[in-house]
This record gives sequence, structure tokens and C-alpha cells, in this order.
Amino acid sequence: MEDPVKEIEGVINGLTTSRNFEVQTKTLNKYYTSDAGFDHPLAWVHNAPNSRETVLMVYRSYSWLSDPQKIVINSMSFDKEKLQMTIDLDEYAAFFLLPWRTVKLRLVVVLTLKKVNGKYYIYKQEDFFPTQDLLSIIPGLGLLYRAGKTVVSYNAFLIGAAVNTLKVPRIFFPSPPQQEAKKLK
Repeated sequence: MEDPVKEIEGVINGLTTSRNFEVQTKTLNKYYTSDAGFDHPLAWVHNAPNSRETVLMVYRSYSWLSDPQKIVINSMSFDKEKLQMTIDLDEYAAFFLLPWRTVKLRLVVVLTLKKVNGKYYIYKQEDFFPTQDLLSIIPGLGLLYRAGKTVVSYNAFLIGAAVNTLKVPRIFFPSPPQQEAKKLK
């Protein structure tokens, strides 16, 4: 990529929303290094010689198992010094288990880039999904997870309120006095 901010949306769509494996292959070969890595909640490819081919097979299996209909980029940032790009996006997709049901998944993608001869290539891709969104693919599971999180949050509130009200000293992992004094300065 000559300008990652302008070109990344085309890269994402070429890999995820295209139903054509040839487009997917050309996109990956053009924009990823041959030793590209990929880290996703359900897949991991270590950076290694010719690992780009494995990343391609992960994308190919994803295309076969799901029908991504639309990608909406909410925001992105590019740090030229650190060669890192972050993209916050929403993906609307149907999955093979429930092809009639479209699910909205929020995803944050962190790309580590390499600059070679004035062009930027993706060296590593890390995908981060909120757990409840990933679980929402299966009806009811996302709701059950959210209910569990609500119970845990309520319990944390009760414990925090009790500790605060009763002025209970820290029993677990107490800070040494000198570190506590430094924090107050």
C-alpha cells in the first residue's frame, strides 16, 4: 500500500466480502508479507517463512463457513513511526449454522506493517472481538454470557461497596508502605 489509510478498506473487502477466491488470493498476495502472521480468537498463524499461504487458507475457510455481507469501518488510525494501524469496524455476516440470521460483530483489527521500497505491507494481523459478539453467533449464547457478566458485575459492586463502607484494609497483595507513599506524592 502506498497510503494505508486510503487503501485499507479495499484490502478488507477483498479479503472478507469477496465471494471470489481469486480476488481473495490476489489481495492477500499483494498486501501481506510472505511471512505474515494472523491472530484471531478462533485461529492463529505464526509469522514464518511462507505463512501467508496459511493465512490465505484461514480466510478461505472463513469465506466458506460464512457470508459476510457488509463491512462498516467506524474509525481507523495509522502510526507511521510504529508502523501500526488500528481499525474499528462492524461486520454483518450470516454463518453456515444459521444462514437466515445476520449477526453484527464489532471487531478491532491491529495491523503491524513493514515498509519495503516505499510501500507498506501487512506483517501481522490481530483481530479482537468482544466475547459476547462472538458468542452471539449461536442464538441465546450471547444473551446468556451477558447475563453472567451482569451477575459478576453486580457481585463486584456489592464487594466494592462493602469494602468501602466498612473500610476493610487490603488483605490480599498489600502494597509496601514506601510504594504507597510514592503514589501519594
